[in-house]
Amino acid sequence: MPSFVIFDTNKVTGVVDWVWAWVGDPVYDFSRVVRGFELNEPDAETLIDSFATGYESVRAFPDDFDHRRKVYDVIVRLKPLNAFDEWGPKSGDRQEAVATQVEENMMELIERAHSSA
Repeated sequence: MPSFVIFDTNKVTGVVDWVWAWVGDPVYDFSRVVRGFELNEPDAETLIDSFATGYESVRAFPDDFDHRRKVYDVIVRLKPLNAFDEWGPKSGDRQEAVATQVEENMMELIERAHSSA
């Protein structure tokens, strides 16, 4: 039996997954979760609102939450660019179009983060 699966008799009752565990700013974690909703859920805004409400029912957001979230939103979106060369077909035109779109989106996010400083 895997050591990260919790059993009660023959029934799985839990899974402990520490793959992404680390000590850090919870606002960064919030931005990562929100980005997952934005990419994968048609009703992302409702999920984001519910997640924020649930989070705040346990712990208040820090005073500078909005500013830190804008900065982390940029970081969360930049991280996948490490593998940009592996995206899509290797045609130069396609990659150039994607690169232009990514650059425009990132500049908008950076400006938004900068303006809240």
